[in-house]
Amino acid sequence: MYREISVLFSKFLDKYNNSIEKKLKQENFIGLGASHFAILIGIIFSEEKRLCMKEIASFINKDKSTVTQLVNKLIRYDLIEKKYCESDKRMCYMMLTNKGRENEDLFIKIYNESEAENNMITIEERQAIENIVKKLMISME
Repeated sequence: MYREISVLFSKFLDKYNNSIEKKLKQENFIGLGASHFAILIGIIFSEEKRLCMKEIASFINKDKSTVTQLVNKLIRYDLIEKKYCESDKRMCYMMLTNKGRENEDLFIKIYNESEAENNMITIEERQAIENIVKKLMISME
């Protein structure tokens, strides 16, 4: 049973990620993937418009070294920058650069388009799927 479910989720995730990457490529953000996009969206929708590395790792469910690579690429693309906390220099936050802010509406548009493409199920169905997946994850701990 779990194998079939994991295969379906894997296929869905591949299609979703490919859709995001295609949209980014169409907007000349070549080389950026769905995980990069998730970081940008996480920052955009965060209350303070910034996230620390730990929050990013939790948000996209990746380990610290992977997050570092993803963040470094976004820094090279000049979409985010690293700002150190004034009270604790060990703590740093990722936030959008001017270029990132200039493209914020575009990123939100891509996000909204992706959400609209997946509106074949109701909010209740989405919540049911989320609850089932959470139960499955707990059962595997």
